Amino acid sequence: MTSVSLDDFTHLTDIGSSQNSASVLLARDAGGRYLLQIRDNFPVIAAPGMLGLFGGHVERGEDLAECAVREFREETGIVITRAEIEPYVAFVSPSNADLVHFVFKLNRRISPADIVLEEGAGFVFFEPSQFANFPVLEAAKLAINWFEGE
Repeated sequence: MTSVSLDDFTHLTDIGSSQNSASVLLARDAGGRYLLQIRDNFPVIAAPGMLGLFGGHVERGEDLAECAVREFREETGIVITRAEIEPYVAFVSPSNADLVHFVFKLNRRISPADIVLEEGAGFVFFEPSQFANFPVLEAAKLAINWFEGE
């Protein structure tokens, strides 16, 4: 995979000129359920206790795809390659107007046995119909609901 550009993503919102970017990964299991992280409940963690996609902020000198691969490995222990992901959607965070989420799709199915949780309080595999019953971040809902509508 060559370097990823902004044009490789479907823009769900006007992403403007924000310099703050996060790459996140849309991953599913064999049954098509979505993998979500249960966020840590630490004072420095945004949205503690909420459910969201695995990912994080892009580091200096890192491109969006490198960030997605690195963050997924750091948080789940799962090694993936750039060839296994593809740019999907980009949007301004519903909770932070200075942050743009760049969502990649993982073209490999994940099972609970694959995950060695390195960050976060836990993980779950979720169906979109369950969103109303649990504290799911709006950014995760937006990406998953868009995927479901394709």
